[in-house]
Amino acid sequence: MPEISEYQELVSKFGFSENKVWFENADRNFENKEAIVGWLDQPSLVPFLGFVPDEMKKKFRDCVVDLVLADTAVADGKYFETFRRINLFAVK
Repeated sequence: MPEISEYQELVSKFGFSENKVWFENADRNFENKEAIVGWLDQPSLVPFLGFVPDEMKKKFRDCVVDLVLADTAVADGKYFETFRRINLFAVK
């Protein structure tokens, strides 16, 4: 993930009069498989599925779900997703 300073430099370079860039730790705990799969289905995968051919959508989705489940499983059937976010507000 790019550093906040890189975003600030880029925004300033393009003439935005006001800008604010900040980091957010938005880690998520999920109580069960259904909860994390629901989060993946809405909204996480939605932006990508429009670029996947219809005949590949299910395979793509299932592959992403399997990889995320394997990577995020913790004790007692729960899941933990490390989720970092850089927020940007700018006025032109």
